[in-house]
Amino acid sequence: MLHGGQARPLEEGVLALPWGWMVPAVPQDTILSSPFHGPSRARTSRVFTISFPEDLAAQAEEVARQESRNIRELFREAFRSYRLERLQRKLAVMRAGVAARPRPRYTQEDVSYTQEDVEPLVDEIRPELSPGRKRRSI
Repeated sequence: MLHGGQARPLEEGVLALPWGWMVPAVPQDTILSSPFHGPSRARTSRVFTISFPEDLAAQAEEVARQESRNIRELFREAFRSYRLERLQRKLAVMRAGVAARPRPRYTQEDVSYTQEDVEPLVDEIRPELSPGRKRRSI
């Protein structure tokens, strides 16, 4: 049994691992394949290392346990929620800006249309707003 936790060359082309296994030595940039798992694939996600104060880490682990999730799933969902909340805050700021703009006030005297003018005007404008839509007959 090896000590120190490092693999060492046993003979040409063979490595002895710390727990006693012997494996073929291959260059690090070689893509390995397995008859059970097929060729290795490139990672489709990125790895981040983060640290938390002990009390916050304990809270995160407790929430993950309560929701039957692992920490990765918990943090992915937390980020999605954060991103959605951030977008909602931006939208609220934009809405407040629009609401604060002065709006012109129209009176009945400013409008020269009658109730009978409304339907033909709507029919005239609809094709311009949605050119791909076909008009339904009633």
